Amino acid sequence: MQTGPPTNTSTISWVTVVYRAELGLLQLQARSMAKFLPVDTALEIIVILNDPNPKRLAAEVLKIAPDFGPHQKQLRLVDPSDIFLGPQSLRDSKNAFLALARRVLRPVRIGRGSSWRGYAGWHIQQAMKLAVSRTTNGDAIVFLDAKNHFIAPVSKDDFLTPTGQPRARLERVQDNYFDWHQSARAYLGLDQVERDQLLPPSITPFVSTTETVRKTLAWIETEDGPMEYFFGNGTPRGTEFTLIAAMAEKRNEALAPDLVRFGSFFRDAKDEEVSALIETARTGSLQILGTHSGRLSKMTPEQCNPLFDLWIACGLAADRDEAALMLKGGR
Repeated sequence: MQTGPPTNTSTISWVTVVYRAELGLLQLQARSMAKFLPVDTALEIIVILNDPNPKRLAAEVLKIAPDFGPHQKQLRLVDPSDIFLGPQSLRDSKNAFLALARRVLRPVRIGRGSSWRGYAGWHIQQAMKLAVSRTTNGDAIVFLDAKNHFIAPVSKDDFLTPTGQPRARLERVQDNYFDWHQSARAYLGLDQVERDQLLPPSITPFVSTTETVRKTLAWIETEDGPMEYFFGNGTPRGTEFTLIAAMAEKRNEALAPDLVRFGSFFRDAKDEEVSALIETARTGSLQILGTHSGRLSKMTPEQCNPLFDLWIACGLAADRDEAALMLKGGR
């Protein structure tokens, strides 16, 4: 008797790290999940509160919780203090002292408040994405940034194979991504790879089994102590995603190709690159779009209008005025 293809029964935890300035982008992401993400694709939606005052940010996020639509019941807010261990031994005392110094001095040094407890945003966000695996409930985790929003329907099969294997964008990555992969592999005791090796770029969306993320976290904390200190001096041993990818290989857990169709523009994107990506999205070639807040802040109203019109066409904003409000930080 013939049977059909295996049914994908794996559950997914969706994880996004957000800070106050990106609240409007989180609202955009929430609306896009409500419109394009099937309810049975999200066991839980976790928002990590990357803010000096997580309780204050939590109150702001709860105001936009209705924008998650049918996913609102799956929304869970996480205070970083609940997923980080803090100093565990004398070995951690130096890192703990440096972390305290950063917390005190960073606002003075750069003239503004920083993210959670004085850490530079991207570095602590990487630690948060790994540490949150202590509390996730899904078989797999899909990591997003606040800049990511859905612009077309997706399904579980866009992120996992029918047998629950994580999907990835596999390509000949840029030099910085390749260097991070080599550093992560060395840290986990794997052989180096050739320059033409197909690898996942260290960008969101990124998919992993929960067990692989937990193994990565355990390796780091065994070797170097609490996760929150690991990226304090940058990424000399790789990024969170290159470390997860290396751990997946160490566990003989290969990444499958054909991840959901996505594109992002980053802080340093040129005007023509931004315009080209928006046009690609407008033609229906993408399912997820990434819009870096640092690049959005540099765009003129004329440059923003095609993006706003895309959001309106996707049903994510009522008009350009509302779209502009979300860009500026939302309600």
